[in-house]
Amino acid sequence: MIMIEQINNLIKKIPVEYGDVRIEKINSNGISYRRNTLENLVYKTNFGGFIRLYDKGNWVVGNFSSLDNLKILIDWLISSLHQMKKKDFSLESYEKNYFIEDKNQRQSDLLKIKSFLNNNIDKMKNHNYIKSADFIFSDQNIEKYFISTEGSCIKQQFNTLGMSFKITGFSNRNYAKTTIGYDEDQIITDISSEIEKGIERINKKNLKSIKPKKNNIVLLDPIIAGVLIHETIGHTLEADSLLGNKKLYDKILADPFIGCNELNIVDDATIEGLSGSYKYDDEGTKAKKNIMVKDGIMADLLSDCKTASILGKTSSGNARSVSYKYLPIVRMSNMFIEKGSNSISKLLSYIEDGYYAKDVIYGHHSSGKFIFRPKEFYEVKDGVIRGEIIPSNITGDMSVLKNLKIGDDVEINNNGVCHKGDQRSLPISISSPSILLKGVAIEN
Repeated sequence: MIMIEQINNLIKKIPVEYGDVRIEKINSNGISYRRNTLENLVYKTNFGGFIRLYDKGNWVVGNFSSLDNLKILIDWLISSLHQMKKKDFSLESYEKNYFIEDKNQRQSDLLKIKSFLNNNIDKMKNHNYIKSADFIFSDQNIEKYFISTEGSCIKQQFNTLGMSFKITGFSNRNYAKTTIGYDEDQIITDISSEIEKGIERINKKNLKSIKPKKNNIVLLDPIIAGVLIHETIGHTLEADSLLGNKKLYDKILADPFIGCNELNIVDDATIEGLSGSYKYDDEGTKAKKNIMVKDGIMADLLSDCKTASILGKTSSGNARSVSYKYLPIVRMSNMFIEKGSNSISKLLSYIEDGYYAKDVIYGHHSSGKFIFRPKEFYEVKDGVIRGEIIPSNITGDMSVLKNLKIGDDVEINNNGVCHKGDQRSLPISISSPSILLKGVAIEN
């Protein structure tokens, strides 16, 4: 609270129309192994902040690493504002909120984690087809502060654990996985099962490949289905993305039907315990549940204060930055794709000659086109999943989303990270059912 009072005393004296300060204090510890060998054992604290000031149509911003630096930075930013010409812009509206969170910080037992990783490395050495293994474990306790000249004063705390690994075989086949959570024992349990799966998959015999084909039908499991919707519809309905693409914006306004009539999508940061959860966004706006798609029709856009002002609305509470070093931009939080009416057996029955995709290696969407590569890929004949094949890229455009069939199963992927512009690896969650795609291409 002493720091909050210090910042309040600083910014309330600034002669500007608006200003806000974001600060992050991160206590972290971690351990990493590279090629079976302990590489790092780390305990560290990071502190930093970001300030932005608005006056007479102009914004100025800057980073600082201490409160003493902040005082110097404020003087420099005010001087910069005084040298700028007045612009005929109106300041968007910002909420005034007060919220102080005070949790006990948790610290992981790194010796326990080290013992767990050593045991698994020893286990892998017993398999002559495994070349090496890499592991990274991190535990972060994050305090985030937001203080504004409007009177907002917010402190939020986030505690996250994460572990990732990659197993590499002498055949150069590899298997990688990341797990994020809040409970050390659960992380160990989840990673243990994935390690067993990785050891088994590295030893799989050579899989057959398939030739590129157009107009295919593919059943996506909930993980890759969620990433598909996140990349195609989710990013499209972020207001800054859509406002920056007038052609696409006009097209969607003219025809807001962007999915099948069973497609319903919600973004909700208020649900506790998920990777994308928060109570207030990085502009001090209270988080809320936002309906993005209803019965296949665009319902609303995710926004920050600036884009909401352009649209004549209030912010949806989706201004997020990957760290204090960046400006907040419009980002998703926890996306929920509601389940449909089709059982998995019914979805498979639609496939006479097609494919089944599980998990995802990567996915990308740009200018209405998407490309995804599953981690596991299977042939499907007459509604029956057959042998596994070498994964191929699944490509198509957004028109295929209007003919989706949606499963009645649901799985939450709490291990997601999102990349947008130069802000990479923002924590998110995606809850999705299985989805049947028609009219997509298979490419090597």
